[in-house]
Amino acid sequence: MYAPTEDSEKEEKDRFYASLESVLVKVKKDDRLVLMGDLNGRVGRDVETWEEVIGRHGEDTQNDNGRRLIGTCATNGMTIMNGCFEHKDIHKYTWECRGRGLRTIINYFAVRKALRQTVADVKVIRGAEAGSDHYLVLMNVNLRWTRRKKEVRNEGTRLRLRKLLDWGERVRFQTELGKLFEKASDRVGEDVEEVWKDFKGAILEVTERVVDRVLENTGKQQAD
Repeated sequence: MYAPTEDSEKEEKDRFYASLESVLVKVKKDDRLVLMGDLNGRVGRDVETWEEVIGRHGEDTQNDNGRRLIGTCATNGMTIMNGCFEHKDIHKYTWECRGRGLRTIINYFAVRKALRQTVADVKVIRGAEAGSDHYLVLMNVNLRWTRRKKEVRNEGTRLRLRKLLDWGERVRFQTELGKLFEKASDRVGEDVEEVWKDFKGAILEVTERVVDRVLENTGKQQAD
């Protein structure tokens, strides 16, 4: 997701957050909801005011976009996870302009409060070249999945995700994702749900192109 910049017109920001809100209200209460992307806002760390929304380990600065993001998350029972974990600065700031000595946190993961306890960490990964002044941000989540109690037929293909253990393939994958984020930034003001649908499909396409698929034919599997 890509939000308007801090310098954007108020009307453009209003349209974006109204569109985002129209999507969030459609998500079922028991669904696992994760909001992520370049939100172009600085949320600060005023935990006394926003104890259930932000963490105490973010940056000091807060701006208009950050307040808008905080308000949206508070309304929808979500927590911005970046500031919930203590890290060195190099693993905290998501954007940097080295020539001007500027750095900030504007790329976020936010989850519903019910999912918060499953999040093990959120941190910036340096050294992943994505062709951007943004750094790669990872969120580690520990989820328990319940098995379906019915017979399923597991025939078809699966993604060879183990290829991403190779450094070269991982850099290639991260570079391709960086290009997708750049393209998404050109669609500011469009319908959020439609942009997300196209973006999700593009991620799958990139993943298949980088890691390939392998034929899988394991026959019937019976869950316990």
